[in-house]
Amino acid sequence: MDKLKKLIEQGIKFSIVGVFNTLIDMGVFYLLTLIAFFAKYYLLANVISYTCGVVNSLFMNKAFTFKEKGRMGAIRVIAFFMINVLSLGVSTLVLKICCDSIGMAYMMGKLIAVIASLGVNFVLNKLIVFRDI
Repeated sequence: MDKLKKLIEQGIKFSIVGVFNTLIDMGVFYLLTLIAFFAKYYLLANVISYTCGVVNSLFMNKAFTFKEKGRMGAIRVIAFFMINVLSLGVSTLVLKICCDSIGMAYMMGKLIAVIASLGVNFVLNKLIVFRDI
C-alpha cells in the first residue's frame, strides 16, 4: 500500500510540475507567435517553447516530484531528454493535426497537444528515469 500511496503522491506532484511546465511552454509559445516569423513557423515556436518547459521539468521533477538527491548521471539525463523528445513529437503531431487539418486556433491546438503528451511523459519518466525512487 505504501508503494501505491507513493505512486499517487508522485503522480500528483508530477501534475503540479506539469502545470508550471505548461504555463512556461504556452507562455513562451504565445509570445513567440506574436512575432510574425514564429506565427508563420509555429511548429518551430512549439519546439522552442516545449524545450523551455522541459528544462524546468528536469529540475522541478528531480527536486520536488521524485526528491532525487545528488547528480542524476548522464544516462538518466539523456533518457529524460529522449523521453521528452518523444513527447515533443507527440505534441507537435497533435498540434499540426489540430491546426492544419482541423483548423483550430494555435492556442487551442497547443492545449490539446499538451494534454496528449502528458500521460506518455509521466509513464515513461516513472518507468525509466525515476524508476528507483
